[in-house]
Amino acid sequence: MTCEELSSLVMQNLDSIVFLVGNGIHQYEQHEKHISGKVDWKELIMKVRDELFPRKKECCLNSTLSLPRQFDSIVLRKESEDIERSHKESTNYLSILVDSIEEPCMFKDFTYIDIPNSPQSGDIDKMSYLNGLYQKNERLQQLEKEIRTRVEIIMASVGINNNPNSFDARSIVINIVAQGKTDDFAAKQIIKTLFDNYTLKDWIIPFIKVAEAIQSPILTTNYDTSLSKLSHLSPRITDGASNKAQEGFPFETYFAPSPINHPWDSFAIWHIHGLYYYVNSIRIGQADYDNLQREIQARLKKTTNPLKDNHWDNNNSWLSIVFRKNLFIFGLGLEKDEEVLWWLLKERAKYGLKGWYVCRNSENINDEKANNLQDVGLNVIRVENIDLHENIWKNLLNKLGI
Repeated sequence: MTCEELSSLVMQNLDSIVFLVGNGIHQYEQHEKHISGKVDWKELIMKVRDELFPRKKECCLNSTLSLPRQFDSIVLRKESEDIERSHKESTNYLSILVDSIEEPCMFKDFTYIDIPNSPQSGDIDKMSYLNGLYQKNERLQQLEKEIRTRVEIIMASVGINNNPNSFDARSIVINIVAQGKTDDFAAKQIIKTLFDNYTLKDWIIPFIKVAEAIQSPILTTNYDTSLSKLSHLSPRITDGASNKAQEGFPFETYFAPSPINHPWDSFAIWHIHGLYYYVNSIRIGQADYDNLQREIQARLKKTTNPLKDNHWDNNNSWLSIVFRKNLFIFGLGLEKDEEVLWWLLKERAKYGLKGWYVCRNSENINDEKANNLQDVGLNVIRVENIDLHENIWKNLLNKLGI
C-alpha cells in the first residue's frame, strides 16, 4: 500500500480508530536514525542477565524457552544461588521466595492488595494490623500455602532438605503485603534504570499530533514514557481509581494535556504492559503476563458487553479503548510470545471489532500468523518503513489542515 492510500484509510476511519504501538518505534530510530542506546526484547533479557550475573554472562539463557520464560529462568537461577549461599552462611535463606518456570507463581498478584486505614504509628502496630488482616483474608491464607510449595521446589532444586518448620511463611505473606515487593523486584529495577532515560527524537511528533488532532488514544506496550515526554504530557489517574493499585496494574494511569472523561474518545497515552517507574507493573516474565490476563479476565466478568455497557466500572481504564475502538497496530511484532495480546485480540473479535496490522514491506509473515491475524479481524497492510513511521503522519497533517 502506498503512503497516500494508508493515510486515506485513516481519514476514512477517524471516528473509530485507535493506535497501538510497540517497541518498533525505538528500533526504527536506532536503525534508520542511527540513535544508540535502544534495546529489543531479547537484548533486554540479556541486560538483566548480565547485571545479575556480571561474571557469568554465559549462564541462564535457554533458547528453547520463550523470552518471558527466559526472564523467569534468570530470576529463578539468581534466587537459587541466593538461597544456596544463604544456607552455607547459616542465614535465614528461607525468607527468599521462589517462582517456578513450569507453573507460573500465584503470589505476585497479592502484592497489590489495598490496606485501608492501615495504622501509621509504627512498625509494630502495622504488623499487628496486618496479622489481623491475614486472619480474615482467605486469599492471603492461600498465598501462605503457595509460598510453602515454592520454597519446597527451590530447596529441592539446589539439593537442600527442607524443614517446613524452619521458616515462617505467614511472616513472608505479611511482608509481601507490607512492602509490595516480589522476587523479581531486583531484575525489574534494572529495567527501570534502563528506561528511565529513554527518549525519542522529533521525527515522531507528527504521529502524536495526528492522534491529538483526531482525539485518538495511543496504546503502547512500551514501559518508557518517551512519547509523553516529547509531547510534554502530564501523568494522570482517572477519577475513582486507586492510586495504590496503579503500582501493580496501571489500567487507569494515562498521560494527557488535561484530564479526560471518556478514554476511548480522548487523546491520551496508555501503557498496557506497565510503566517503568511502577516497578511491580512491568510485564516481562511469564508469571507477569499470566497475572495480567487474570486481572483482565476478572474485570471483563463485571460486564456482559464491554462495547456498549455505559455502567462498566472499567470504562475509566484502557480496557474500554480496546473494546470500543478499531486498532491501528504498528511497530509491534505480535509474535507467539505475546500470548496475552493474542488472547485479548480474540476476546475483542467476539464483538465484531476490526483493525489493521500495519508492517514493513520487508517483514516476514508466515501463513500461520497471517491466518491468526485474519481470525482476530486484523487486515495485514504492508508499507515502506519510512512511510509507516514518518511520511503517513506528515501526509495526514496536511489532510487535516494542520
